Parts: sequence; structure tokens; C-alpha cells
Amino acid sequence: ISLPLPPELVREIVHLLLSSAPSISRSFAPEDFGCSTKPSWLTLNALSLTSRTYRALVLEAWFRTLYIESPKDLEFVRCCWPEVGTKWTRHLHCVQTLTSSLSFWDLSCLLHLSSIRLDWPSSILTISFYSPLSKLRFMPFFNFSSSVDHLDLRGLMWPTPEVLRSIPQTPGLGYLKTLKIMQDVAWCGLCGGFSSVRLKDWPTGVVYEGGYGLPMDYARVLTPLEHLEKVVITVPNRDFGSTTLGHTPTTPDPDPETNSSPNLWAGECYKCMRTKYEDDAFRQKWVDRNRGVGVCRDDDGKKDTRPPKLRRVEWRFCDGF
Repeated sequence: ISLPLPPELVREIVHLLLSSAPSISRSFAPEDFGCSTKPSWLTLNALSLTSRTYRALVLEAWFRTLYIESPKDLEFVRCCWPEVGTKWTRHLHCVQTLTSSLSFWDLSCLLHLSSIRLDWPSSILTISFYSPLSKLRFMPFFNFSSSVDHLDLRGLMWPTPEVLRSIPQTPGLGYLKTLKIMQDVAWCGLCGGFSSVRLKDWPTGVVYEGGYGLPMDYARVLTPLEHLEKVVITVPNRDFGSTTLGHTPTTPDPDPETNSSPNLWAGECYKCMRTKYEDDAFRQKWVDRNRGVGVCRDDDGKKDTRPPKLRRVEWRFCDGF
């Protein structure tokens, strides 16, 4: 007589199937905008039909990540399938569809939500010069039922500091530990504008440990996030530029093995690096300020600040969106 497998083992089998199966969006990478990271339901369908117990375990694992393209989907979950929000979902992947209106997401039915990914297709953001988010005081989420510790924003064409300021101002995001941003251009703290990244030698990325590595305008507006530990910014490296991540500054970097950018590049545009960095005294002062050496203040008299628990900043360079 064959005995049924214990639920713990079935749960591991289900998670293995989900993690090893290809994404349903086979023609696109799961990292692309609007592409679900989940495989096809056919991956688990046969197992779900085996027994009521197995089906419950399959549904629990399947809805751990909820992919939706309309706020109406959340209303459907609330009314027709409450277990999804009250028991299963931990990760929400929502997509702003190709419309001119901004979607607002009511999260009251998701009682155990811990992470959110919001996709903004670039065509949406070309409606105006600035992202619609820049006109909002809060991110387009409301009625949080739990504290989210991971936020992933994708498709920000114009990632102004004002857009990021809306993150700590949003109730429910105050306990973020990880913030990921995929944006089309980089913010230059020297000229206060946007520019395409054009770095020589096609670096894959740069990692900073110790709390620095963000544009100072970003660090300042994110300072209220007292639990933020890690920020990852992904941006395209558009072409072979004439600038590099930096040469060895006068003051050695405190951790040269981890911080492979001795100039502490944090989004500075190629024009500013080409012109202003020719003045070695200015460059050194800017590098020291990025590192937080001394008491540094901006021209507006505000002290440079950063999230108190920030430990790691990663810049990742891709081929393009």
C-alpha cells in the first residue's frame, strides 16, 4: 500500500517546480516591463488535480506571488477569492497598463504583503516630460494592511528626487529594507538634470558598501526610511562613452576591493565629469562629499543626509529597455 507524501515534502516539490520552470513570457525576460515572473499554470495543473490536500498546497504556492494588471483584479480577489489576500499572497506584481489614466491600488485585502513590484511601461511616461508619479505626494498605493519591506519600481523615465520623495511619504512603506529602481536615465547631482549613462569599457556595475553611492538628492529624500539597508539602481549604458567610473583620487578609498569606482560615481553625467572633474580640487571635494567626509552642506543650506541604516548601494548597467 502506497502512503501519501507528507505535506512538507509536497510543498518542497511545488516550490521546486515553480522555481525551475520557465516564465510564461517566454519571448521576454521576466525582468522586462509587464512580464510575469511566474510560469504557466500547466506546470502545476496535474499535481493540483491529484487530491484536495495537494491542490490546497499548489494554490498556496501559486498565489504567493500575485500578478495583476488592473486595480479591479484586487476587488475580484476581495469578493470572490478572499483566501488569496488573507492567507497566501506575499508578493504583489502590478502593472500600469497602456492607458493615460493613473491606476491606484487598494491593498486592504492583502494582509501579509511584504514586497511590491510596480511596472511602468515607458510609453506611459512619454505622456508628459515628467513621470505622472512626480505630481503625486504618495505612491499609487493605499490602505496597506501590512508593512512592506521590499519595493521594486520599473520603467521610471524621469526619476526625479520628487518621485522618490513620495516613497517615505506613503503610509505602509516606512519600513522598507530594500529598494530597487529600474530607470531610463541617471540623475546627475552636479547639474541637477538627467542624462543617459555613457561609460567607457561597458562596466556591468559598481557596488558601494558603507552607506554611500546614491546621488545626494536621492539620499536626502530617502533619509526618513530609517530601516532602508539596500538600494539597487539599474540603468542602460547607452554607448561607448569617453568617461570611466573614475581614476584613483588623492584620498584612497576606504574599501577599494568593494568600491571599484574611486571617484564614487553616483549618476554624474558625462558632460559634468568631462568638464568639472578637470579641476582636481573640485573633484576631490565632490568625492569627499559623496563619501560624507566632513560637514557638507548644499547651496540651499541643507545638510547632506542619508538613510541611517543604508549599507549597500548597487548600480547595474544593462543594454537597454
